[in-house]
Amino acid sequence: MMKVYHITSSGGGMHSRMIKEIHTLQKIDCVDEIKIIVWNRNKLNKNILEISKEKKVKLNIINIPSQYGKITLSIVKFWFSLFRKIRKEADENTLLWVHGLISAIPITLLKLSGKKFKFIYDIHDLDFEIIYQNYKNIFGKFLSKFFEKIDLFLVRQVDRILVPTESIGKNCNGLKEFYINKGIKEEKIVTLWNVPEIDKFLNYKKIKLKKPKGFVVGYIGLIREEVYKSILILFETINELGQDYKIVLVGFGTAKEKLKKIAKKKYKNLNIIFYDAVKYNILPNYYNICDAILSIMYGEIKNVKRAIQTKVFESAFLGIPVIVQENTLNADFVRKYNCGVVIKDLTVEEIKIALEKVKKIKFNPEDIRKKWNWKNEEKKLVKIIKELNK
Repeated sequence: MMKVYHITSSGGGMHSRMIKEIHTLQKIDCVDEIKIIVWNRNKLNKNILEISKEKKVKLNIINIPSQYGKITLSIVKFWFSLFRKIRKEADENTLLWVHGLISAIPITLLKLSGKKFKFIYDIHDLDFEIIYQNYKNIFGKFLSKFFEKIDLFLVRQVDRILVPTESIGKNCNGLKEFYINKGIKEEKIVTLWNVPEIDKFLNYKKIKLKKPKGFVVGYIGLIREEVYKSILILFETINELGQDYKIVLVGFGTAKEKLKKIAKKKYKNLNIIFYDAVKYNILPNYYNICDAILSIMYGEIKNVKRAIQTKVFESAFLGIPVIVQENTLNADFVRKYNCGVVIKDLTVEEIKIALEKVKKIKFNPEDIRKKWNWKNEEKKLVKIIKELNK
């Protein structure tokens, strides 16, 4: 029998793929215990508390206050705390499923010390590129290169690498190609797409949610500083287009309160509806009051080019067109299935044109649902667990 530790430094929000992975592990006979070890930096997300009450799942919280996106001494405190805990509890029947570079560093050091356990490195983004984006100076560039070397060293120490994307045969590479081009063996890498759970996403719990009149443009996801500019441009676009358009924003994040204030002050004549983050089992209700979904534009960021955002899969799954950025995997996906509009630059004029185009798009989501659903990804996970349990 195997016990599985899911380890994450992102206590502010539990990644949707991590939740789906845990639900898959609950179904596997050889897994008798799942422990989530989470670094609570500020405020623990409700998703983590809810899933910790489920079958086989236990929760262990490391409470160390810290800022997100900054390199501080609190990270070293987290490393020491995690190192001591795993050294004491893990054995050869333990699978350490580590999310992100910050959590992977002390686990790699523990493995190099001779400690026996199985090791999966679950990569959501290239964290060292995010470091540079947060600092955008010489120091940030140095830190980014330094942590890239650490990342490329530690991926050679793990049993399996999980990445969220690979090329779908068009313009852009995914994270799988990034690591292959860096000399990592392809057989060690498994692409695990963050796609919807077909049963939950189609047979969802209905709630009373009234669709606003007119054409509704939605954004669903984290409302962080990186998306602030994009949403402001959306506000300005709808302000110019007039009362026939409405905006729905669903999620939480550091920029949400700022957007509420500016909406009240500058765009008080617009119909902008803010919703908090919602549970996965009712999320489709919020998609279905939208006529189009905006996938936020981040500019020339490599991580974004290699990603397909979860909202793109979910929108297409429900038959709702999405507006995405050019020269990204998002754009490759949208063109492949004709399920949205691709724009080059995030400007008022481009979004206006995109909204006119998106009204004419009609597509059948059945082909998307057959290929891009969690049941297909679940088969990959079951195979990995059985191989590592031998």
